[in-house]
Amino acid sequence: TTPDSNAPSPRGRKGSISDDSIQNICLLISRTEIPRLVIQFVRESPHPSVKWTKDSLEDICLGIICNIARFSTRESLLRAGAAECLEKLETLPGIHGYRARAVLVSLGALPKQF
Repeated sequence: TTPDSNAPSPRGRKGSISDDSIQNICLLISRTEIPRLVIQFVRESPHPSVKWTKDSLEDICLGIICNIARFSTRESLLRAGAAECLEKLETLPGIHGYRARAVLVSLGALPKQF
């Protein structure tokens, strides 16, 4: 029999990436200028943070920051000024404020019970 292309893959849903792969990618990224650049873009975004939308460049950058904080050493984010940048976002309602708070907790800049 031929495998069903719509069947879930053994590692999760079709097209998803394993946590191990994400961790390896984040470790590689953390050794480049990318953490500094995504923090800089979030900090200097020409759009007000309350108007960021799903899949906007700011949203994608914040997702990259979250993944680096979760799967990699946090030094690259600290060197890039993530704590100072994200403190401005932590009070936002919705996903962007939640992500900012989660990263700040990961960096040790907020208590775990935010």
